[in-house]
Amino acid sequence: MSKRRLPADGAYKAFFSDKQMVASLLQDFVPKKFVSDMDVSTLEPFPTARVTKGFSQRYGDVIWQLRWKDSPCYLFLMLEFQSRVHPFMPVRVLVYSALLWQYLIDQGKISPGEGLPPVFPIVLYNGREKWKAARDVKSLLHQMPEGMRAYQPSQKFFLIDENALPQKILDAAKGVSAHLFRLERLKQGDRVAGILRTINADLQNYPESLRQTFDEWIYLFLKERKILRSDAEYLQIKG
Repeated sequence: MSKRRLPADGAYKAFFSDKQMVASLLQDFVPKKFVSDMDVSTLEPFPTARVTKGFSQRYGDVIWQLRWKDSPCYLFLMLEFQSRVHPFMPVRVLVYSALLWQYLIDQGKISPGEGLPPVFPIVLYNGREKWKAARDVKSLLHQMPEGMRAYQPSQKFFLIDENALPQKILDAAKGVSAHLFRLERLKQGDRVAGILRTINADLQNYPESLRQTFDEWIYLFLKERKILRSDAEYLQIKG
């Protein structure tokens, strides 16, 4: 079996540029109480790059803006896609969060005294190696006098390690994002045809653009994993 991984960027950006994929990711795989306070019906994509003083600044792979239920206040959901463990991921997330806030300030979208909108960073990791790297900036800092810690930045991200997800959580998930994670776990010898037919049947309830993204991903994924030997075999499996 090839050890090469399909790139998370690109295909994953296409997947999670879909509102229903993002909503299902939150509802099925983020077991935090505050998720129930989010109004996922208000999800709106937010541009991830702006040109500032002649330089392109990147804020994250995919960013969504949404509101809290029964509140005019909003928050930002920042998604980062990783196929490899990044030892300094918390620093990257901190930088992207700060760039996003700075952009909002520069554009006059935040008034003095109004308060910065919260940013919820999620790192979606699909590598085979279990993620053991730091998830917050504080754990990366050198030892220092206790009084100095108050002056250090703090940033933490929520990790979704696809291959480490407990099977019972994946089985219980009802949203469309779970199909992507189930596909990632396919291997030679699995009953691929039955799994694909189940996924294809459910995807009929979703937009054509999302169905097309899944179709292209499935084809490339099965070939990369050596599960698919020919285009004809793929068409036969797909039914």
